[in-house]
Amino acid sequence: VVGDGDFSFSHALMKNCSASKDTRRIRIMATSYDSLREVGKKYADNCLEKLKSNYGKNVRVLHSVNATSLSQTLPEDLKKIYFDAVVFHYPHTGQQRTHLNRNLVRDFLSSAGPYIKPNTGEIHITLKQEAPYKFWNVKEFAEQAGLELRESLPFQEKKWPGYVHRTTLFGAKQVDASKSLTHIFTPGQSLAHNPKQARDSQAALEREELGEKQ
Repeated sequence: VVGDGDFSFSHALMKNCSASKDTRRIRIMATSYDSLREVGKKYADNCLEKLKSNYGKNVRVLHSVNATSLSQTLPEDLKKIYFDAVVFHYPHTGQQRTHLNRNLVRDFLSSAGPYIKPNTGEIHITLKQEAPYKFWNVKEFAEQAGLELRESLPFQEKKWPGYVHRTTLFGAKQVDASKSLTHIFTPGQSLAHNPKQARDSQAALEREELGEKQ
């Protein structure tokens, strides 16, 4: 799970899984873009303590993970792992500028694609289906990243008890999460056949972009 501001979705996900499955085999990487200090400052009612106390054996919590640059911000021991799924609900830069949010969606899909299992992995990305969100070109960017759309399903918050959609910026207007779709993408031929090459190429690109920003 990436971009989980207050970790309420990670907690709800683990709660859901533990209700119907043997939890011994469940492993979730719950990550935030913010540092631990920033999470505490922005979301005083976050779910970190509940997540750790209730599901500490199943969940690894990571901070300062950039969903658009996973090769550069994930810990070294995770950079060779292929995940069953990478989930990002309501990606947003915090700025109401369409081109910046399009770039966020595009770069997330490009970064996450090489990290899902080549044949069975999935990327889940949830967006509202109204302006400006529906113009963020998620399907087009997924195709460019070597992904294929499997299906788009209505996002139902009631299936995730305790999950609260939080805004990127503290104090920003709350977003109505109704009328949203979760788009589920799977690896296309290029990702499925050459996963290591795809990962190495994306990592090189992200290193170059990081160097340009410094």
